[in-house]
Amino acid sequence: MPRNLSLMTCLFLSLVYAPFSYGLDCLSKSPSFNKEGDTYFDSLSFDKSERAKNEPEYINKYIAFMRQVNGTWKGSSDKFVCYGSDKKQRKEHEIASVTYKANMSSNKSARHIFDRYLVKDKILKQEKILMADMSINKKDKNKEFYVILNAAKDKLALQKKYRLVLNDRAYFRENLLIFLLSKDKRKLTIFKSMYQFGVLVESETLELKRQ
Repeated sequence: MPRNLSLMTCLFLSLVYAPFSYGLDCLSKSPSFNKEGDTYFDSLSFDKSERAKNEPEYINKYIAFMRQVNGTWKGSSDKFVCYGSDKKQRKEHEIASVTYKANMSSNKSARHIFDRYLVKDKILKQEKILMADMSINKKDKNKEFYVILNAAKDKLALQKKYRLVLNDRAYFRENLLIFLLSKDKRKLTIFKSMYQFGVLVESETLELKRQ
């Protein structure tokens, strides 16, 4: 990712997710980790999201925002994944052309579909994020519940914390999904980040135009 884009991204994220600070380097602490410190792990039992409730005011703004972005968007994606030890990290970049489809259903659940065509490998990958009704924190194995961190006319920040068990080991993860909509509603920037044990391991920036 070009240096100027990284600086611009940090600025956008700081505005969206104030008063927290963002970092875009491997092993940067998540905004929540920066704020909560060591209690980041204690307060969760990392099932915090399963007990969380979204404020009615944010729910209404979330619904209004998602209805604005309903439809099909196309553009590009710059994604990096962090590999290596704590002392020696490396980033592997993945550049792709992207088609993003958003749909806000009548029952307040949302569907996000990302079709990525990897330029270098000439491979098509699809990712689906099926979000539950944000006003009802009800377990659904087919849908994900996100906490609304920030919601306004032109921006939306969502968070999901969860515990994943692989090979008898627990991994504490946090996903952030942030949307920025231009004033003319023709351009959309999406930031997707994944933190593991409170530090950044994967990040993606999507620059999209309405179709």
